[in-house]
Amino acid sequence: MSDRREEILSKEHDRLVDDRGLPRDGSELVFSYKPAAISAMDEYMKECAISFLKYVLEKMQGHSVDAAGNVEVKYNGEWITPETLFENFL
Repeated sequence: MSDRREEILSKEHDRLVDDRGLPRDGSELVFSYKPAAISAMDEYMKECAISFLKYVLEKMQGHSVDAAGNVEVKYNGEWITPETLFENFL
């Protein structure tokens, strides 16, 4: 998975600048940066979550939830925790 954070942040900042009619010379960067950063993080995490879900659905061979709510997934023939599955994804 490519790292799209800078691209998304730039796109969100440009959108905020355009929507508010702010100058593009950076003089209003501080004003618009925080909302753009939050929006960019949300967009990036949504993309990451969808990629991870696709990975899980392709790789997972089953799952188990015990009475205490502990979850394990079957991956490559062995039972592992969701955290281990996520580490394999990275």
